Amino acid sequence: MRKYSYILFFILALLSSCVERYFIDENETLSPKIVIDGSINDECEEQEIVISQSSSTDYPKFLPYTDCWVRVNDSDGHVFEFIEDPTRPGHYTCLIDPSYLLIGKKFELEVQTPDGREYKSPYEEMLPCPEIDSLYFKIEQQPTADPNKFLDGVQFYIDFDASNYFGPYYRWILEETYEYHSTWGIKNYYDENSRYVEGPLDFSKFVCYKTEVLNEIMTLSTSALRENSFKGAKLLFVDDHTQRLLYNYRLLVKQESLSEQAYVYWEKIKKNNKSDAGLFTKQPAMIVGNLVNTSDSTEIVLGYFNVTSVTSRSILLKTVKEFSFAEIPQCTPFFFKYTDFPWDPRPLYMFWATDIADNSWSYAWSAPECFDCTLLGGQVEKPIFFN
Repeated sequence: MRKYSYILFFILALLSSCVERYFIDENETLSPKIVIDGSINDECEEQEIVISQSSSTDYPKFLPYTDCWVRVNDSDGHVFEFIEDPTRPGHYTCLIDPSYLLIGKKFELEVQTPDGREYKSPYEEMLPCPEIDSLYFKIEQQPTADPNKFLDGVQFYIDFDASNYFGPYYRWILEETYEYHSTWGIKNYYDENSRYVEGPLDFSKFVCYKTEVLNEIMTLSTSALRENSFKGAKLLFVDDHTQRLLYNYRLLVKQESLSEQAYVYWEKIKKNNKSDAGLFTKQPAMIVGNLVNTSDSTEIVLGYFNVTSVTSRSILLKTVKEFSFAEIPQCTPFFFKYTDFPWDPRPLYMFWATDIADNSWSYAWSAPECFDCTLLGGQVEKPIFFN
């Protein structure tokens, strides 16, 4: 039986070019492919190149490629050395002064691995990027697998309106920040060393704020349109089944100008991610970018080196009162009168709660993340844009 193997796994890659399909027997193994991705942009001074190895779809994970020599050259002869971050293996960074990050400038990437292999990209030009014309939302419903049920939520849209000075190829990167709450405050608990702690009611970890860059790949081409504009392009749909829309929510949209090659690459990545993995569907694509091995043109090099200018726009939402939020998962109290004393988890937070079975107050415990919101990845510091 034939098996799909080896879809590229990578983190926030910037990728492009041709498609090669692999039809591999179930027991056949492949050597990992090098993945080189990153970008030069005019949004900030710190630039980043990420170098890793591809992993199998059965056990996807980030495999950093360490101790590489990395540099970027511009068309004026300036050289920018990238240094590996000691706290993040495989991530190479460099501060480039904004005076070098100008429209029309061209940059190329060079990478040398510890075993002496050399990789290089062609020169990529920094293209101008127009401002985002309009970012807005509508309250909508989306269908589910059950034809009688629909998801309530917020659909975000963007209006794109640019002159012919700008190119026709774009990509949007979405970053969301939202407020969420724990269920109970902290008072009595057993700590990580199983020592009993009793104190005043503590709500210092009751409210958190989480920021995430979303994985959705969103691109737009106006090359087939009369004008370099588009109204009502769909971005992100957020339903009311989580706390994301319950308190404060912010969506930040970053707009990148792309070359035609980069646009085609992202389109292939997007289509590949949406393809089904069923027995009779098309094979997943291993998509090659714009880097090559300078001494072995037959080597498959994954990833893309992109050069782009960036514009951004954000939108804030307070509690969306039109939603019931009835589908938000709730923390469950486990009553001691029904269960044995748990030896896991630690910390073990305990509290008094109403037992709806007999409408009595009883001592209970629950999962640590029901008391400490930071355990779900957020921070207690309130972002300035929510003030």
